[in-house]
Amino acid sequence: MSPPGPRACWPTAPRRSRTRIPPSLRRPRPPARRAPGADHAPARTDPRYWSHALNQQPTPRTYGAYQARSIAARLDHLNEYLTRPGTPPDTVAVLADVFDPEHGALGAFTTLAATASRFAQQQATQGLLPPEVWLALGRAANELNDIGLDLDEHLDTLAAARTPSTTPVKPPVPVPLVVRRHR
Repeated sequence: MSPPGPRACWPTAPRRSRTRIPPSLRRPRPPARRAPGADHAPARTDPRYWSHALNQQPTPRTYGAYQARSIAARLDHLNEYLTRPGTPPDTVAVLADVFDPEHGALGAFTTLAATASRFAQQQATQGLLPPEVWLALGRAANELNDIGLDLDEHLDTLAAARTPSTTPVKPPVPVPLVVRRHR
């Protein structure tokens, strides 16, 4: 059998796709070697010298820690968006989505707290965590579930306010925030 011509090629194995690792999860490169007797302290222009002042928390090294920090940062951005001067027009829709007990952030966080409680229970039975941690996470999951149930009563109101009405609407009337009991 003769070798293939210039345009044909031998069959090759498919190349594996390279997974891109975020820079925050990459291992730091070792510092460059210096001449013997050189000063081993990083120069003040080196970013590593100032990293302790710039980053209050160290860079996460695991995927779970990266995800947790990413979620926390996104919630911070959402909070900043909602607290901007002048109410954004979609605030009610955003709040309805966040506090949705089935598919919203509150429901997801409640599920995460319940999962953490089950994990802590396993660790506590093996003696790796004190039982107080398991109990505290269980109470937190229960409290979040109760909060979701309390807000569930008002999600219909938020959903109704989310959809624009075609009928003319009366201007909103201020309402006192104190509910008084009638005797």
